[in-house]
Amino acid sequence: MIGEAIAALERAGYKARAVPIEHMEELKRELDRHYREGRLSEQIYRMFGHAFRFEVPAELPDAKSVFIVSARSPRVIFHVHWQGRKVPLHLPPTYAEYGFMRSRTLEALNDSLRQAGYTAVNARLPEKAIAVRSGLATYGRNNITYIPGFGSMHRLAAFYSNAACESDSWGEPRLMERCETCRACTNSCPTGAIHGDWVLIRAERCLCHLNEGPEEFPSWVDPAWHDSVVGCFHCQQVCPENAAVLNNVVEGPEFSESETAAILKAKSASDVSPEVLAKLKSLGLDVYMHAIARNMRVLLDRDTV
Repeated sequence: MIGEAIAALERAGYKARAVPIEHMEELKRELDRHYREGRLSEQIYRMFGHAFRFEVPAELPDAKSVFIVSARSPRVIFHVHWQGRKVPLHLPPTYAEYGFMRSRTLEALNDSLRQAGYTAVNARLPEKAIAVRSGLATYGRNNITYIPGFGSMHRLAAFYSNAACESDSWGEPRLMERCETCRACTNSCPTGAIHGDWVLIRAERCLCHLNEGPEEFPSWVDPAWHDSVVGCFHCQQVCPENAAVLNNVVEGPEFSESETAAILKAKSASDVSPEVLAKLKSLGLDVYMHAIARNMRVLLDRDTV
């Protein structure tokens, strides 16, 4: 049944794998080990602990497997009007309409499982690790997952299911072969977050981590390093694996001068109009209201955006 569900997802444009649920405990032990051995800071470890739920979900107590599904996720360019200028702002893959993508993916998965009497529910799990260990993806040196045909421009979603796996593709995490001789991402990272011979980056130095959080930027962060409203695209832009998909860009909404001014003053969703909030939500930025004003101001204050 799982093979049929994966085939149905792939016909719909997704890429997917499924693994037995028992491997989730292994992932939890692996996360704990990275922390004990000093490869994860306490801040990042606690953040992961808050984000992930490894236990069997109450809404599906007979869960037997975990599906990991990938959908294409293009870059987005949207425009804001500010001080007489029309300024393009950039958003890397994975942010825009994530909630919609997840719900649409779950619906597609359940459409195929329901025919055999099975179901799936959302899971809060380390999606990149599952994608790589399942064989769906491989790691880049930048700790980002790459999938043939999608490059890094895709979004992962994990789901529990009560369908049992007929086979098990679980294996050791793998680095892309071309990463063995390539240092493009390491050389392009302005903060030095990418390092070493494996894929655990210095997350506390990553621009994605810094500009998604609520704190002011550290003094060592040069404003010129920022290239996106949220997240960062430096390492993905130079990666040879993305050459064929780099121009996969969609146009986002446009914000008037008054709407831009409202965003620059906002500290929460209640500080902007429903119309502006709807536009931000389409970009996946509504959950970053604590950071958008700060990040956008840095980009707009620069001589060149």
